Amino acid sequence: MTVGSDNFPDDPSGRWTALGGTAWAWDATNFDIDFNTAGDALLRYDTAPGSIEHEAQCTAVSNATRPMGVALRVHNSTTFDGYTVGWANADSYQIQRFVAGVRTLIATTAATGLAALDFYTVRASAEGGDGANVVLRGYFIDHNSTTKPSDPGLIGDVDTPAPDISYTDTDATRLDDVSVHLYTGMGGRGGGADYDSQNDFFKMQAISDRAAAASSRIFISEIGLPSYILSR
Repeated sequence: MTVGSDNFPDDPSGRWTALGGTAWAWDATNFDIDFNTAGDALLRYDTAPGSIEHEAQCTAVSNATRPMGVALRVHNSTTFDGYTVGWANADSYQIQRFVAGVRTLIATTAATGLAALDFYTVRASAEGGDGANVVLRGYFIDHNSTTKPSDPGLIGDVDTPAPDISYTDTDATRLDDVSVHLYTGMGGRGGGADYDSQNDFFKMQAISDRAAAASSRIFISEIGLPSYILSR
């Protein structure tokens, strides 16, 4: 089963790669990641999910202009390619496409209620095979607090609840190359002042691993261990 996660208990620099000069730092006190930049950011998790059809999840602090969320279809070398999915507080859910560092906002859905600097969790998926249109979905939880929550476990699934944002990318520049767009990660758009994004509780898996992962979480819960522990 191709399932991975990182709660940043130690320096993660050997597990992640910054693309395009993305500035970031590990917080050894709060055990999370801070994107130290006011610009666009893309951080690749260097364990591949094993399929171009994959999903990822993280928890982060909200921001009006620079939501740092999850990344999908991230390039396997130094090219700044990837989709990012995040929540701009009191504004909108957003999907961005980065192609060689050029960012395009490809989908936005109005969303209200998320206060500045509150924590939220996003789970997003990318489906579609080599050379095919890319179907993107995003699910969100507002934790209604500036205090970091405990690990929320995987949120949402394929159909329930319905995604908060979805988009089918048919553009010629869509990220559909099975030879390179293989990774997940975290990141988002630039354009605002730097803030402590506190990205944490990262998870990723291939779409094909959903059923097996769900079965493992149910079994673990039944024996009394925390539900967010996943099979590796």
